[in-house]
Amino acid sequence: MPKSIISIGSIFNQKKVVLGILILIIIFIVIFGIAVVFRVMERSIGLVLIPIQGYQHTCIQEGVIYRKEATGWQKTLTEIPRRDEVVGRYLDGEFAYGGMCDLIGCVRIRQPYTISLKQYVQEGSKPGPSGEESYPVYRTKSIEGEVKVEVRYYSDDRCLQSHLYTREF
Repeated sequence: MPKSIISIGSIFNQKKVVLGILILIIIFIVIFGIAVVFRVMERSIGLVLIPIQGYQHTCIQEGVIYRKEATGWQKTLTEIPRRDEVVGRYLDGEFAYGGMCDLIGCVRIRQPYTISLKQYVQEGSKPGPSGEESYPVYRTKSIEGEVKVEVRYYSDDRCLQSHLYTREF
């Protein structure tokens, strides 16, 4: 009689193990599916979520986007020159005077930290609104294809301990 109890108990334990393995496989498939859907959505809305915490300098572009081309990784223009570099410019048909940054500091990174998958393409120049000197003309363009993102950030509030986050997709 004890042998039959052991075999029934053994069969019951085997079913629990198989059921547990099946549940783990299902959980893995669901999590993997969510990750894939999130990546597809991320590209379709043109934003990349960067999972970093720490600090960055103000007024300095810390994120760089590279696009893969036949010759290798090419840096994209993801920031229009500031006021100290260009006084004014046209962007997507609208004229604007350049921004200015007088004070560089070290600030906590706002969450969620995202990078927009857009670049600026210079298409020439034309006179300003009142006919004065010529200003550069930029057009916003989505970054498509294989992309590499690099973000410089710091783990301390004085921006001394530098780290580099890199991701290709």
